[in-house]
Amino acid sequence: MSVVLAHHWGVDVDKCLLAALLHDVAKPFPKSQQAELLENCRIVQVTDEDRSYPSIWHGMIAAQEGMDRWGVTDDDILDAVIHHSTGRKDLSPVGMVLYIADFTEPSRNWDGVEQIRADILTKPIREAAREVAQRKLVRLQEKGREAHPHTRAMADWLHLNAQKGN
Repeated sequence: MSVVLAHHWGVDVDKCLLAALLHDVAKPFPKSQQAELLENCRIVQVTDEDRSYPSIWHGMIAAQEGMDRWGVTDDDILDAVIHHSTGRKDLSPVGMVLYIADFTEPSRNWDGVEQIRADILTKPIREAAREVAQRKLVRLQEKGREAHPHTRAMADWLHLNAQKGN
């Protein structure tokens, strides 16, 4: 999905492919192992708030693993991997591609995913990322879960940019 979206929006395909290959490398690790690896994460300053969202740990760990094991040093790729599930304000196009692809990839089968897959291809990348951020916020609220502050910040940033015409 990342490669398709990268081609569609003219984003660096090689960077998007590497970020996509790397982003879930730590997801299968047991949470106990992820918690331990998170404490040794040097690639990002892990906050107490981050620690309270176990579902995002794998991105930070995957970026650290990418750097340590495979020598990945490109900031766009590493940042995309770190923030693929939350997004963040000022996310790069590579990050936006991975963020959108992760939410809409073919194995997702939640109600409405087919429609959003069709919708995102009719929009510029920032509008598509904004729609994904908004949908994530709604889905989390429906599940009674709190969104990570990075997701809210991304939605707000993209909303402000849309109002400014950027």
